[in-house]
Amino acid sequence: MAFNLGVFMFGSFTYIQGRWPNDFFYTYLAIISPAMVLIRFINYRPQKWHYFLLDFCYYGTGMVLLFVIVFPKNEILYRVAFLYSAGANALATAAFENALIFHKFDRLICLITHPVPLVCLWNVRHVTMEYEKTLPDKECRFLRHPEEEFLWSYDAFMMNFVYPYALYFVWAILYYLFNFVL
Repeated sequence: MAFNLGVFMFGSFTYIQGRWPNDFFYTYLAIISPAMVLIRFINYRPQKWHYFLLDFCYYGTGMVLLFVIVFPKNEILYRVAFLYSAGANALATAAFENALIFHKFDRLICLITHPVPLVCLWNVRHVTMEYEKTLPDKECRFLRHPEEEFLWSYDAFMMNFVYPYALYFVWAILYYLFNFVL
């Protein structure tokens, strides 16, 4: 079953990203990611491993989904989601040796939480935002990426450093309180 689902997911993911990169790809992602995490919760709960679902990779993936589905015009959430997916989640992909192993269902779910958010934000930035440059603002799904941003400005420092770390510390404090205090 895991092999068939893995082949279906891989094939449908790449097909939908290639065929409908600006619309149905995000809908597909919004359905498949929570469904896979729910399956992991159902599998982990009897073993009492469900607290692993509080790890940062799920938080980062949640930020990506929150940006893509709920707040696609929020610049702070865009930066936070991009930095989390291209930073911690991308590094975890290599560190935890995430691989496409079709017959191991747990490895398929690891792909959904680690490299898939990076692929999603890459698609937003380099495919959809480029396509939307030709559209009027009211027809754009996402905000416009700043073209001429001075990296050492106060605004860039806040967007690329302060806000992402502030939200990281919110996660870290809640993680600590939930796992070690409560």
